Amino acid sequence: MKFTSGEAAIYFHTYYREKLDAFVAQNDLRSCLTLLEEFIASKPGFLKDLDQHLPLKTQNQKDLARYYGKLHGDLGDFYRDLGNQGMADRNYKEMDKLTAAGQ
Repeated sequence: MKFTSGEAAIYFHTYYREKLDAFVAQNDLRSCLTLLEEFIASKPGFLKDLDQHLPLKTQNQKDLARYYGKLHGDLGDFYRDLGNQGMADRNYKEMDKLTAAGQ
């Protein structure tokens, strides 16, 4: 399945955002992790195997890389807030990698 970063954002904001905000309001960070990881699993294959597809060739690929990079940053923040710095750092590293690929 191919989609744009705008379509991914619409999907996120239509289905996930409201649930995520409710979990944050309840300070249920574990549910935030589960929900965000579920969405990140929709990451296109070329981003999952990024090293095999560098440099990214289209603007859409770059936009998606940056979008999913931001999501990994958010996921890292949730892990950090739960005291799991190892998983936070892993997601921050993925954020940096995706963001750089999207430049």
